[in-house]
Amino acid sequence: MPAAGTRSRKLVIIEVAMVTLALVVIATLLYRAFFVVQVPKTDEVLRLPDAQSLKALQVFPLDDPWNTDISNEPVDPNSSALIASIGTDKPLHPDFGTQYRGAPLGIPFTLVAGDQVKVPVSFRIAGESDPGPYPIPPDAAIEGGSTADGDRHVIVLDKTHSILYELYAAFPEEGGQRWRAGGGAIFDLKKNSVQRPLGWTSADAAGLPIFPGLVRYDQ
Repeated sequence: MPAAGTRSRKLVIIEVAMVTLALVVIATLLYRAFFVVQVPKTDEVLRLPDAQSLKALQVFPLDDPWNTDISNEPVDPNSSALIASIGTDKPLHPDFGTQYRGAPLGIPFTLVAGDQVKVPVSFRIAGESDPGPYPIPPDAAIEGGSTADGDRHVIVLDKTHSILYELYAAFPEEGGQRWRAGGGAIFDLKKNSVQRPLGWTSADAAGLPIFPGLVRYDQ
């Protein structure tokens, strides 16, 4: 018959093991809830427009700065400082194409044809916004989803006329019959990208378009 001390030590070991297991389970659940990116389970995710339509689309002229090949250009003198400010040991983090805490990540865009009905849009910064109407479908994709409280970018691309419409802080009203937004910008993709007055804002707050800088699914 084992001594009482031996049995007590075994019970303590078992209890410690059970507590440790419980803590591991709790930690795993918390990690999955707050840090692990989940596969989208809703229909409110980054849409995948027809790849062929995008391949046939020229986003600004070939000599536009957005389309300039810089692979053989000299390295910027501040390159090392810029990289150091980011962190030389930091990996790239593609923040798109999936979900985080139940909301879709990334900035989606919506393709429309030239006959898409245009709707009025009211702007908080109307003085630096291109007036509507904009061809925004009632179900246009919104950054972060329809209930998002972040930037809520809405990007609509008229593939027939190669016109880009971009909004931020965008909210549909009356079932999408009209929209309100913080600001909006319209870009003709057949012309040079420098189309806004110097100092004006845009959906990216810098006077620039967002869509040309997005990594698209077909890429």
